[in-house]
Amino acid sequence: MGLTIWATGEGDLGNKNRRNNMTTNDLDSIFESTFQQITELSRSKGADYASDADRLSNFKDQAAKLGLTPYQVWAVYANKHWDAINAFVRNNGQLESEPIESRVHDILVYSILLLGLIEDKKRVTKEKKWGLYDDHPIQHEITEIPF
Repeated sequence: MGLTIWATGEGDLGNKNRRNNMTTNDLDSIFESTFQQITELSRSKGADYASDADRLSNFKDQAAKLGLTPYQVWAVYANKHWDAINAFVRNNGQLESEPIESRVHDILVYSILLLGLIEDKKRVTKEKKWGLYDDHPIQHEITEIPF
């Protein structure tokens, strides 16, 4: 397996006027399109796994069932997408199953879900401290906040 260099021709690596360069506008368009796509992906797939009342309930329910934390469940789910991304990198841009863009979108959604779990833990900890904690439906099965 050889090394692939995207720039071609003498001096191309430093030539900012090359037609094939990724411009700021090009990258901004990718950011905007990606954010729109991952928002739609989160809404459509999220409805399959969790309720509107607690969009993170799948992580918490699985954690309670398996004796894990929601963070550990998140890691298992997210790692399958990282594995596919790593296979893409190892195989010089080749992937057998779904398009790599789909895997990247999935890992972006999972990254935001992790931010949600982190914020949820902070909120639950604060509410529990002040006696405001509203028990999760499976809270009676576990002895502590599932984090």
